[in-house]
Amino acid sequence: MFKKIIVASLSVLLVLSFVVAGGQAQAAKEPVHLRFTSMPIGSTWYVQAATIAKLMRNKLPPKSTIDVLPFGGGIGANKMVGKGDAEMGLCFNVSSKWAYEGAVAYKEPIKNIRGIVGGLNKQYVGVVVRKGLKADSLRDVKSKKMRVRVYTMPPYGASAASAGLLLQAYGMSFDIIKSYGGTAEHTTFPAIISAFKDGRGDIFIHCITAAHPAVTEIAISSSVKFFSIESKEMDIMTGHGYSPSVFPKGSFKTGTVE
Repeated sequence: MFKKIIVASLSVLLVLSFVVAGGQAQAAKEPVHLRFTSMPIGSTWYVQAATIAKLMRNKLPPKSTIDVLPFGGGIGANKMVGKGDAEMGLCFNVSSKWAYEGAVAYKEPIKNIRGIVGGLNKQYVGVVVRKGLKADSLRDVKSKKMRVRVYTMPPYGASAASAGLLLQAYGMSFDIIKSYGGTAEHTTFPAIISAFKDGRGDIFIHCITAAHPAVTEIAISSSVKFFSIESKEMDIMTGHGYSPSVFPKGSFKTGTVE
């Protein structure tokens, strides 16, 4: 049975460079050539970016192009747009706030970015856990100094930063996990799915949607559960820009998920 899971949520945002957001591209009479950061081909963000690009092409001068880049991510998009390596990109409201303030994953503020569309969809910082793990919370992992194998995506996305902040809220870090004898690996979806399938994965922390394809595939090959975020730790996450949410019941109709 799917239990009530309290998670931190964040929303997807379309961010543009100051030049584009200022209206120069919209007012152009000559063809414009724009680069749009997203995530790897096959991801939700790539599909969203490609769809937005298709709609935009109809409003741009003839012979204009929009190249959808299969990389960027929730952290990288702001950096790429800020440096002029792309004119627009998908990211998260919280990561763009960090970028503008020079906080968390950003050493310096990035002031030449503008968010123009928010709430494209809602995602959740999900803590996906192997069902056989003898713990009911990240608090148990800390108090028992459990030897767990933790997975996140590479640091170009917001998921690795979110995982780091969540562990920090519980008084841990990737290095502390390693000090318990565990592992912390930043890798790809195929590698994470394979690790859970083969019994080599215990915890996967990622920004997920309802029916997230990677989590669904993990659930098909292995039984998993979710950890809730307790109120004290949620308050800390809220301070970083996240919002408390209840993970939608029935989000995963395939596989074994508690």
